[in-house]
Amino acid sequence: MGGIKSVVSMGYAVLFVILLYLVGIGISSLIQYIKKKFRR
Repeated sequence: MGGIKSVVSMGYAVLFVILLYLVGIGISSLIQYIKKKFRR
């Protein structure tokens, strides 16, 4: 059962990294949008 547990924890780690990546993209696009709004 130890092998399955390690695979599950690895899957969670990958999901966490993907989530962080998506959040980073969202924040950067939000910053660009705000910059464009304040330039007018």
